[in-house]
Amino acid sequence: MRVAQAESRPVSALSGDTRAGFFYALGAYLLWRAGLLRNQMNEFLELEETRASGAGFRRLDIGFHELVAEGSGNRFVRSALMAHHRLRHASREGQTIPAFRMQQAMEEHLEILDALERKQFDLAADQMTVHLRRSSIRRPAAANRGISPLVRGAGA
Repeated sequence: MRVAQAESRPVSALSGDTRAGFFYALGAYLLWRAGLLRNQMNEFLELEETRASGAGFRRLDIGFHELVAEGSGNRFVRSALMAHHRLRHASREGQTIPAFRMQQAMEEHLEILDALERKQFDLAADQMTVHLRRSSIRRPAAANRGISPLVRGAGA
């Protein structure tokens, strides 16, 4: 039995009707995936604090950011965002994420999805900016009390 191989062409090379069908199917897939992710995030938020795992959070976090990157429709943006996200998570491997931050991040993800579904793209972009800034802060600056760890170590 001989299996036909699918022709691989960039989307830009597709005819108008075929291209429209492709984007319609992609949009439907992304909406389906967003709904699935939304359900999983809501389930995560309903977990008791002691049952919410960092691994489960990371899986949902990566899934959310992949969805947003894929939805951009820009291959470069998608690959750059996902490479950045993988490096960020790899550099924090083994670190615990405070339960309040996991919950806060899930709520931020859901708010961004809400804005995207309402086609409020500027609001979603602003929410994503705030989300990424909050995510980059691991502990308050007050934890060092203004003294560099190197200075503290030298005086001990």
